Amino acid sequence: MKDQKWISELAVRASYGIQGNVHPSQTPNLIVRQENYNSTLGEFISTLQQFPNKNLRWEKTVSYNLGFDFGILDNRISGVLDLYRKRGYDQIVSRIIAPSNGATSVTINEGDIENKGWELSLNVVPILTKDWTWSLSINTSKNYNKVIEEGNNEATWQDYVNGTLVKNGRAVNSLYAYRFKGLDHNTGLPTFYGESETDADGRTVINSLQEAFDAAFVYAGKREPDLSGGFSSSLKYKHFTVNALFSFNLGNKVRLNDLYAESGQALPFPQQNMSSEFINRWRNPGDEAFTNIPVLSDESMRFLSYERKYTIAENRWDMYNKSDIRVVSGSFLRCRSLSFRYDFEPKVLKTLHIKGGNITFEGSNLFVLKSSKLKGKDPEQLSLSSGTIPPQQTYTCRISLTF
Repeated sequence: MKDQKWISELAVRASYGIQGNVHPSQTPNLIVRQENYNSTLGEFISTLQQFPNKNLRWEKTVSYNLGFDFGILDNRISGVLDLYRKRGYDQIVSRIIAPSNGATSVTINEGDIENKGWELSLNVVPILTKDWTWSLSINTSKNYNKVIEEGNNEATWQDYVNGTLVKNGRAVNSLYAYRFKGLDHNTGLPTFYGESETDADGRTVINSLQEAFDAAFVYAGKREPDLSGGFSSSLKYKHFTVNALFSFNLGNKVRLNDLYAESGQALPFPQQNMSSEFINRWRNPGDEAFTNIPVLSDESMRFLSYERKYTIAENRWDMYNKSDIRVVSGSFLRCRSLSFRYDFEPKVLKTLHIKGGNITFEGSNLFVLKSSKLKGKDPEQLSLSSGTIPPQQTYTCRISLTF
């Protein structure tokens, strides 16, 4: 290809590998932990920290990778594209067992999981003259994650709520939510599908734990985005340079901040901070046609022991927090930074006996484009509650001199 002048670089990379992993929390040996001195027994006591598990095998990951490096038109357009596929076998999973075995859980090799996707890095220089230089770059990736074999897993309602549910055919970070039915016409309290195990005539309609989960929960999307990455732009004219950096996520789902306490709701104190969503709360019969924010109430809304055979939640207030109407798009476009730089002219620096210098004004996290349904929540808040602080705006001015 020596005669193809428009191609600056073209390379192909490929690899195949098998990786073994020993789970750090597991051991084939019995571990005994020495506790503090017991004054009643007059000696130190010991407890069993971990039972031996000699039947565990290594976790194995088989991976394939294919990569392309390319440059076109004297590298005015260049980039890297990587394709990969990883299949994990014998993944370590925990299973609940009867306490009569001497423990409440056991760890076994039973999980299979697949990850495949691509990563792209692209650089383009649309303008390159004596006075003007404009360059663009983008980095993006997509990972397809799917559970192939979950094993004999007995899920709990906490797994559905916390996002730890492992289910065949679904991504590991799948999001599940309670199925919101609406506000009660007379009380304004929230109601949900599947919260009763009997129908209107008192007949049992739910006969197993899985049936209870299927009736109460709905798949609400993935926590991981379909597409994520960032792009930057740099524009230079003589001694002036403008740099901008953006990041984005597309296709993921997030929960809104909790409106009620997980342990149950109570009437707010006069000095208590409240979400502005409560302005549109239910007040009178008929309001349920215009709002889905429940009435302020001191009803405990807890599930009593005789109400259900199969537990799906502790109370209905937390079911509302984790319901499908509280799941919204987490897609966003954020301006990470925007800076203006001026490089002092050489003749000015020479007069001051300075080798080099510049002044830079920079702003970080200037704005974010997101769904209005987030109701003020930042799409990058790490936790599902309101206990995290979103990225803050910062402004800096730097003067750099080289003597």
